[in-house]
Amino acid sequence: MPWVIDSDQVEVHTNTEPAYTLKCPTKPISMQSFLRYLESNKQHNISMANHQIKRQSDGTYNISPEDTCKYVVTSVSGKDKPTTQNVVNFLDIDTVEASPLLRLVMRVKYVEKRRTIEPGRFALFLKKPIRLIANKLVRLL
Repeated sequence: MPWVIDSDQVEVHTNTEPAYTLKCPTKPISMQSFLRYLESNKQHNISMANHQIKRQSDGTYNISPEDTCKYVVTSVSGKDKPTTQNVVNFLDIDTVEASPLLRLVMRVKYVEKRRTIEPGRFALFLKKPIRLIANKLVRLL
């Protein structure tokens, strides 16, 4: 799967190191919102792995990849157990991408010590809220 951010409107799941007083949103947000969040925490002139970021005069950001970068989904053995860190390896990516209910979102983490946004594994989110009814099974894939 390609790991590419080519617009400040791409949605990402965010985190920072260290955590700031005003926490990152737990739901996916646009890269533009994340970059503004970092600026509100006095983080300017930051870089992003394998990408160029330029702030525009209108407050938007021009983001472009420097090179092709891919996240390799590895196969799992029958002994492996799903965790939040490896759940993508248990999924049929084509089925998830075709799902009307699920979507994969890139995770990114800003590491203040390096002043860099670093890539992470993909996260699985619902495309829209689902109302669950007691004793009813909902198939997501």
